[in-house]
Amino acid sequence: MTAIMELLTQINIQSVTLLIGIAVLIQSGLIWLQSSMIREYHGIRTAAFGDFLFGVGMLLSTFRGIASDVITIITANYLIVFGLALMYVAIRRFLGERIDYGVLAISIAPVVISFPYLTYVWNDFPLRVHIIGVCSGILLSAIAVSLFRVRQSGFGSSAFFLASISALYVIILFLRSLSLLILPAQQSLYMNLITVVNLIAMFAASFLWSMGFVLMVSQRLQSTLADLATVDSLTRISNRRAMLSMLEAEFARVARSNIEFSTLLVDVDHFKPINDIYGHEMGDIVLCEVAQLLKNTLRKQDTISRWGGEEFLILLPDTTLRDAADIGERLRLHIEENRFYFDGHSVKLTISIGVGNSANCRGVNEIYKCSDTALYKAKVTRNSVAWNDMSVV
Repeated sequence: MTAIMELLTQINIQSVTLLIGIAVLIQSGLIWLQSSMIREYHGIRTAAFGDFLFGVGMLLSTFRGIASDVITIITANYLIVFGLALMYVAIRRFLGERIDYGVLAISIAPVVISFPYLTYVWNDFPLRVHIIGVCSGILLSAIAVSLFRVRQSGFGSSAFFLASISALYVIILFLRSLSLLILPAQQSLYMNLITVVNLIAMFAASFLWSMGFVLMVSQRLQSTLADLATVDSLTRISNRRAMLSMLEAEFARVARSNIEFSTLLVDVDHFKPINDIYGHEMGDIVLCEVAQLLKNTLRKQDTISRWGGEEFLILLPDTTLRDAADIGERLRLHIEENRFYFDGHSVKLTISIGVGNSANCRGVNEIYKCSDTALYKAKVTRNSVAWNDMSVV
């Protein structure tokens, strides 16, 4: 343990800072590369540029004593705080949230205003460290809060990881400021154990932050691709492919437990005239509203999908034919009682529903044919519910 402490005290602070700068520049290049391949989300390129400015700022600070203070102190710290500000903007844009310009103002203004004075008029290194630490902490705390609030299941875990790293960054900055209150300024500037440990921790945190951001973007992309495969892009309910998988799983469950389930094949009556008279935009709105009305009327265990065009297929687990017909009638009445509005126009709609049941069906194709046959009978009178024994409610 003593040997490790001696080794740490012999590490040159400027060398560690140089390594941090180089590492951050490499990480910014990785994020930039990711932004060139993934263009679906906002904020990725902004994060890369922010990381780049932060890395350049760290590099410039290592030339203190070689280059002028304008470059190594003022410009370096300006770039660091501007880089963190861009990272905050990137996170907000990525999450689709409004940018709080008040946070940017209170974190950037003190650095911009005070650093020339604290460098040339009153040269106070500890106070500069406190100011840049507080301002950076505000930005990182804002990032952490935004990410901790993420509830999307698709990338919630990576967002939590990134938020935790941002919070860790804040703790590191606090410890750095605390070390300056405990140790003499000159010793803190060049060589002391606490500062070296803080810089090494910052090195690890900067790496983990960049990798966490890359992971979050990748995880969100993976979630989006999975969503495209199973969710209808217009109505945001399950699509035909997802419903087919659910029906197959339900038939497998029926084979194991000897239970039954039912399906409702729903068709919007007279939908084509809506498109012809009011346009396809009105038609899309009607489909979305019908989908949501049906979904909100169903039980928690039921699943609705867009089967194709103006047709919806609903899966009713553990439901008899009679109970399914009752549910279908409730859906029919709910749509009939609603009015749909668009651009100053309003329309009344009705639906026809065909009921199928797994009792006499041996697979997905058979239960669909059963529901489709019932729907064909319901469409004769429209605004009705029918099942596969050709009765009409």
